[in-house]
Amino acid sequence: MTALSENELDRLEALLDSEFLGGEAMLLDEIQGFFCAMLSGPEPIQPAQWLPEVLGPAMESHLDAEDLRELIDLLIRFYNQHAAALAAGENFPLYLYPEEDLDEAAADDAAGVAPEEETPSFDYKMWCEAYLYGTEMSAMPWAEAAGQHEERLIELMEPFYLLTGLLKSEAERLEESWMSPAEEARILADRQMNLPFIIQDIYNFWRAMRTPVTERRSEPKVGRNDLCPCGSGKKFKQCCGSPEKLN
Repeated sequence: MTALSENELDRLEALLDSEFLGGEAMLLDEIQGFFCAMLSGPEPIQPAQWLPEVLGPAMESHLDAEDLRELIDLLIRFYNQHAAALAAGENFPLYLYPEEDLDEAAADDAAGVAPEEETPSFDYKMWCEAYLYGTEMSAMPWAEAAGQHEERLIELMEPFYLLTGLLKSEAERLEESWMSPAEEARILADRQMNLPFIIQDIYNFWRAMRTPVTERRSEPKVGRNDLCPCGSGKKFKQCCGSPEKLN
């Protein structure tokens, strides 16, 4: 599967921002997180299910639009690109937008103040929120589908609840102690750096769950001309292996 080129990614972003979608479509980072979750889960999710979620309700009134057909083609290629990468265990770049304080940026623009040059921080929160949303597309909840392996799944999913701030919010709601700012920053940086590997680990978890286990024979196979194991002294094909007995 050929990955989308830079020009095609730019075109995809532009189409997602098209007026005919009314600003309801997901952004590219959200789509990638959403796709990674659906590709990793306990069951396949068809484009007919996820396209309305990605493009929003305005899609239905523009089904004949040429731009929409181009957009859907790019989205399906983007989906298949990640399906191939996850199946092959290939690391791929995460599409992340820089975080910014919109109120502060607007105030600086109004005052004619040039933004300070600094290393941007990236919005992992939105990416992870979209991933969590993707887990909800399965007919069966992930925790239920994991069965006896639910605890392992919870362990694998912990970074997403941390990066979205849900763990901290829950601790505050329950008035539980939380880590120090320095420790929180260290752990967040670690989870951000390792997020591509965490995504792959979850994919591998569900792939193992979907793979049927081959049962091995505890005893050697009996040949048709071998003595029947029941002890009758007859050949297997004339005793327990006869058509009458097998049927």
